[in-house]
Amino acid sequence: MKDADSFLNTDAGKTFMDERSVFLQVPAQNAVFVPAGWTVYILFADGGALPKKPTLQVAGVLAATIFVKGLFEKAAEPTQRAVWDWNIKHFNTKKSSEMWNERRRAFEAVFKPSK
Repeated sequence: MKDADSFLNTDAGKTFMDERSVFLQVPAQNAVFVPAGWTVYILFADGGALPKKPTLQVAGVLAATIFVKGLFEKAAEPTQRAVWDWNIKHFNTKKSSEMWNERRRAFEAVFKPSK
């Protein structure tokens, strides 16, 4: 990730981003939901016309874990099982943390694989 900016400024980077990206213009003081597995790459502009080559600048990013039962239920059973197993394995490494215990309880209350 250290050279992401360099990679994205190549032809291969442009192709990669064109095939896998969604670009949004977000007004100030608004939020964007980013599903698990997606990465946010922030390009900041002052609200005027975007420059031909935007520069990466500092922006505030708040990440929160939000469990969305409806999305989980729409996933195929093997995907549900993989998400469940991966999370439980991770939670088992954090048993001494009350914060992670609370997250585990929330996760288990919402998600259960269909089989």
